[in-house]
Amino acid sequence: MFAVAAITRTPPAWLIVGEGFRDSAPGGYIRPLYKTKAPPLLFLNAWLEANVLKQSAGSIHLIEISDDSMKSTMEKGDLLLFQGFGDQNQLSPVNGIYAVSLRTEPEPETLEDLVIVPRRVEWSSREEALLKCDNPAYPLVMKFNVRLPDQEFEIVGRVVWHGRLI
Repeated sequence: MFAVAAITRTPPAWLIVGEGFRDSAPGGYIRPLYKTKAPPLLFLNAWLEANVLKQSAGSIHLIEISDDSMKSTMEKGDLLLFQGFGDQNQLSPVNGIYAVSLRTEPEPETLEDLVIVPRRVEWSSREEALLKCDNPAYPLVMKFNVRLPDQEFEIVGRVVWHGRLI
């Protein structure tokens, strides 16, 4: 085991029990953002650089979908890789699926405490957008304005990858 760890430059603890790397290590390892049944995943650096990191220098996070609000496109238990924004100024008005942080009480103390869900975002202008669920059982459409503070949610990143067991 230690020989494999040395050759792959991987901590032995990760090979044995899946622990020992930071959030996204040089080898492309990305662990789930918060406690989940999802295992850590390994992405090739070349793939990340070509498909994700070229777009901006934001952090990369992995989450497991906890509800069926995006059913038909994504299912409960699916995994999403999203690239976080350093701040709201990095938002560009491109329609797509984004990671949205819902406000909770009490205020989260760490990134792992956030409630993050995927939502379809349709921009009506550079500063305003509609956040929607794909599942018709969730008809609520939320309006978002980049310039307004203290909204019930915040767009924290753009979804760049989606995966599930078949």
